[in-house]
Amino acid sequence: MPLTHYLDLSRYYAKRLSIFILFFLYASLSYAELVIQVEFSDGTSEGFNDPTSVAAVGGNTATTLGGQRRAALNAAIAILEKTLSSTQPIEITATFSNLGGGSHDALLASAGTNTLHFDFDHAPYPSTYYVAALANKLAQQDLDPDQADIFADFNADIDSNGTLGDSSWYYGLDGHPSGTDIDFMSVALHELLHGLGFISLVDVTTGKKFSGRNDIFSYFLDRLNATPSAFNDMTNKQRISAATATGFLHWIGDTTQINSSVLTAGVTGTRVHIYAPDPIEEGSSLSHFSDTLAPNNLMEPTYTEAHHSLGIAAAVLSDIGWGNLADLSVTLKNQETTPVMQQAFTLDFSIRNLGEQTANSVVFHYKLPSGLSLTNSTPGQGSCSTTDDELVCSLGAITTQQTIHILLTTQATNAQTIALNASVSGDIVDGDIANNTLANTLMINNNQQINNNNDTPVETRFGSGTMHWIVLIELCGFAIMRQFFVRRSFKIY
Repeated sequence: MPLTHYLDLSRYYAKRLSIFILFFLYASLSYAELVIQVEFSDGTSEGFNDPTSVAAVGGNTATTLGGQRRAALNAAIAILEKTLSSTQPIEITATFSNLGGGSHDALLASAGTNTLHFDFDHAPYPSTYYVAALANKLAQQDLDPDQADIFADFNADIDSNGTLGDSSWYYGLDGHPSGTDIDFMSVALHELLHGLGFISLVDVTTGKKFSGRNDIFSYFLDRLNATPSAFNDMTNKQRISAATATGFLHWIGDTTQINSSVLTAGVTGTRVHIYAPDPIEEGSSLSHFSDTLAPNNLMEPTYTEAHHSLGIAAAVLSDIGWGNLADLSVTLKNQETTPVMQQAFTLDFSIRNLGEQTANSVVFHYKLPSGLSLTNSTPGQGSCSTTDDELVCSLGAITTQQTIHILLTTQATNAQTIALNASVSGDIVDGDIANNTLANTLMINNNQQINNNNDTPVETRFGSGTMHWIVLIELCGFAIMRQFFVRRSFKIY
């Protein structure tokens, strides 16, 4: 059997859909931290390289329009790099183009996966399509090294006066766009998730599977009280019916069901509702959560606010193969007394899995600060080693609610304030990236131990650190379309 079969989507084109400001906006495997590489393919003075001077906005301090665009996209990518893992880099080509538009409608952007793969090495399910980035992770190799995994093209005219009226891209990094501006990071994150596999390949107008094969996303769709209930087991006619069964088409992946208690609406028992409106909405039906979810989530078809976290969508990525959904945190117990220079003291780091599934291949990183010597490291499990200016501890698996302590014996040469930086990661989908990085300061006294008036151990946490895009790809006679509709509330599909 060949190593892999794949479909090359790069020669097909993304079709335009409109943004209506009324408002519809059609607008065990080895572990490695995920690296997402972006090739900005614009010319020297356009798009992501536009030299136009701009003021800082929402934490984005770049001084040119192109620089702010790059910073906003990279910020969305950084969220995914902290959330997911893979031995294979994900490659994205990103551009801005003058796609036009009027005061009430315009093309926002387009994006998609360049290839689909099935029956590759380590494929969990036979004859089942996976998007390129996920297939590469599972196969532990780049199945098509000659091209990028995801392409993305954004409309530069949205930043022009008159296009979409008074709305424009918001390139701030804080998730607080003003007025009717469109949060670029949220749109990018939403569409990147489609590129990572949050997408059904079934043609909702005909019920046909793409090229007659299952896709991994549709594998987890199920219609309540139907026979058969599994979406992939239905006839074409039954799938068309299921695609309009509002409130009865559900996601049944185990990880998502385990974590569905975070929702107060849009669930039946533990089954999260999938968007199945009547009539069918091409590009939106099947490939989003229902718009009835509460609280609102990133992968709903309606954009009502900025989202800089994956929410329950992280569980879906876990279900389709990106890894167990866990929640690793790193904390540092406060010193009961102020350390004194040239006297040994101990740093007590706690690594905890707050999630509902085992975190595999957990790694702790501690940057060795200048002025502080490390004399011993004792992990509760696994082993530690130093490389250059960093201590790396391979801790193995950490089960749900388990805590591992890492004790570091250290000593300061001088009285000073020292910055402590540490992080933890694993072969997982991390449900909360805000607590897996730590930054703290430690004061070293020059002559005696002084009580710091804080005898209660506390935890210090720090951290947080493709698209909305409208995707319509013509494939072998039918279209795979992912839309992002926005209303002046904004509705995105």
